[in-house]
Amino acid sequence: MARHITVALLSGSSVTLQLEETATVSELRSQAEEELRERKWLEPAACLRWLVTTNGTKLPPAEQLAAAFQDLNLGAEVTLTGITARSRRVKSGRAYAELAGDGSVRTWGKASAEGPELPAGLRDVKELHGSDDGAFAALQEDGSVVTWGHPDKGGDSEVVHAQLHDVTTIEATSFAFAALRSDGLVVTWGHPNRGGIVNGFHELADVTGIKGNFRAFAAIRADGSVTTWGQAGFGGESQGVSEQLKDVFQIEATSGAFAALTRDEDVVTWGMALAGGDTAAFRDQLQGVSKICAGSLAFAVLRKDGSVVTWGHAEFGGDSREVQDRLKDVRDLVSSGGAFAALLADGSVVAWGFAESGSDISEVAELLQGVRHLAAEPPSSFVATLSTGEVVRWGAEAVPVALQLLWI
Repeated sequence: MARHITVALLSGSSVTLQLEETATVSELRSQAEEELRERKWLEPAACLRWLVTTNGTKLPPAEQLAAAFQDLNLGAEVTLTGITARSRRVKSGRAYAELAGDGSVRTWGKASAEGPELPAGLRDVKELHGSDDGAFAALQEDGSVVTWGHPDKGGDSEVVHAQLHDVTTIEATSFAFAALRSDGLVVTWGHPNRGGIVNGFHELADVTGIKGNFRAFAAIRADGSVTTWGQAGFGGESQGVSEQLKDVFQIEATSGAFAALTRDEDVVTWGMALAGGDTAAFRDQLQGVSKICAGSLAFAVLRKDGSVVTWGHAEFGGDSREVQDRLKDVRDLVSSGGAFAALLADGSVVAWGFAESGSDISEVAELLQGVRHLAAEPPSSFVATLSTGEVVRWGAEAVPVALQLLWI
């Protein structure tokens, strides 16, 4: 029996296919992806990663359509949402790894001569992270973690391998990794003085969120307090603001500092002043905040009245004076790393910061009207989705040299 199946993207574009019930979900995904790509509704760097039902159920790729549809009580004519994914490239020292849209991983460059190698045929990867000197960690769909590369930088996770299950997210410094499990346990590994050890152990319990910067980690505990570890000057030591770190629900990080948002809508910062860790001079402006946005060396916050406050390294977005009179009625705020972009209520976009990271929108300014969604694609570009479903991208694909040289 043949099924008529419509696969619709979030942009609104859709294709309708006819397949036999004996076909698998993976075959349906492949045919829909081919059709969408032929009609140029799918970007070259993107792929159709998952097919999801109207109630949010992700269809198993290997299952036949007959079994999948019967289990979910789907009729003869079915509409599914196609979730796309773009390839993501991660740099670690002079080694590179790329997570493809289909969940596979490829590597190139100068890999570490020590430590485990990338397992052949690694698939079903949903997150990819790198520390330094060719050390990588891959989070798989089943919540397990695979690591490879320099053992002293986190490439070897054998000591904590048994604990690396049911992982929901991973953060990395340049020397270590931290994984948050669904039960609130954080597992760490890598250089013991740069984040690989927290309070003398490889574990920390009752955690709801983690964030890492260049050499330190910060974790939000279930009671709203914050625990930090790693190199003190980069925010691994937060004793000076510990009394302010209460009822925290969001933490963001630049390369060398942290910023926390409390439920009272106040912002607390610590770490390197150059990277945004010192806000004592204008702390009264960091109230009534709804969102923190972090770049490589600067922070920007969106206040509930639609205004924006920035600080940190001026060249990388910490100084927004040139566009401050336009930063009104802001609805969203994103960072590419070296620059920031704000989506205004009228559907226009304002950008500032490092030109090579996307702050120069002169070539696409006329296209950036009626913007519905704004996103960053670190390390150096932005992408805007228009109300028409069209996509506008600007910035650079490579990491600007100035950002590469920051910590050498």
